[in-house]
Amino acid sequence: MRSSIDNISGLHEQSVILLLEKDGLYNLAQAKGLVMPSKNKSLFFDLLEFLNSKCTFAKKRVKLQRRFIRNNEKAKNATRFLINLPIPQFGLFIRMQIEKGLLTKENVGELFRFFASHFYTVNASFISPESLQKKSTDVEFATAQKLKGHLIDMINWLNSNYNLSNYN
Repeated sequence: MRSSIDNISGLHEQSVILLLEKDGLYNLAQAKGLVMPSKNKSLFFDLLEFLNSKCTFAKKRVKLQRRFIRNNEKAKNATRFLINLPIPQFGLFIRMQIEKGLLTKENVGELFRFFASHFYTVNASFISPESLQKKSTDVEFATAQKLKGHLIDMINWLNSNYNLSNYN
């Protein structure tokens, strides 16, 4: 039974065959009124357990394959940009913009979902919105210090390129 199921390439087809086998096993035991000797009942339960585990395995594979296809589609359809900040610094940068009113506090979860789906880092091809949001509030001192350095560099760039150092 295992080899015949494994020789079927499609997961949906495997699931159908497994359901048919379970139905056939049920019909043998219940519908036809066959009574198994007590020593063979374990065979029935072993077969049923085998079929159930194969069904569960096939369902999990289908679910994983769907998730893989969905992720690939998202990656193909979405324009994503590389950001040269680690995720904790990126999260803090977003949080600073929220706290200073540059980005609104309404729908904060959607805001982090947007950034997570449109940006990626060298070390993370996909950013979890929940992780990005969590790292925006659970900030380590070194992360804040590093981001402050980036902000100072940005201010210095503004000063030198737009002659702002003489203005308050």
